[in-house]
This record gives sequence, structure tokens and C-alpha cells, in this order.
Amino acid sequence: MKKLLLERYGPVMDIKAIADFLHSTDKVIYSMIYHKRLILPYYKIGRKIFVDTIDVASYIEEIKLEGKTETPIKKLIRFVTHQTKNQGKQKT
Repeated sequence: MKKLLLERYGPVMDIKAIADFLHSTDKVIYSMIYHKRLILPYYKIGRKIFVDTIDVASYIEEIKLEGKTETPIKKLIRFVTHQTKNQGKQKT
């Protein structure tokens, strides 16, 4: 996993790269980091948030080893997807 991520994204990932890898949006990833649902060490340069690629790979491997059926990422993505679908069905 680490080698794959390093080859694809380089040594540092920004929020858009993490969102791309997790098949999510950057807004969801920002929200997860802000609400501490995605616990990754990060640093800011200006307004941009960066995470070491190795930390992202380690986090994913850790989640896999825990054997959770629904990770916080999947749970939040399911919630956001559900909210988005319901907004489209509202009558005006």
C-alpha cells in the first residue's frame, strides 16, 4: 500500500489527493479532519493542509487490521451521500 501511494502521489498528499484516493470529496475530508473522525497528523502551509503519504497508508492499514465493518470514512461518506440524495428529492 505504501509503495503504491508513494508512486502515485509522491511523499506528501494534499486534501484533494486524499479525497481522490478514498473516492470522496475534499469537503468531506476537511470535515472529517476538523471533527477528528479522520485522525492524521497534518501540517498547514498557508491555507492548504498536507499529510505525509506514509501516514495515510499507515492509517488505512491500521483500519484494515482492526477489522471494522464500517470505518469512519465509509460511515461519513454514506451519511453525506444520503443527505445529497435527499436534497435532490425535496419538493419546492
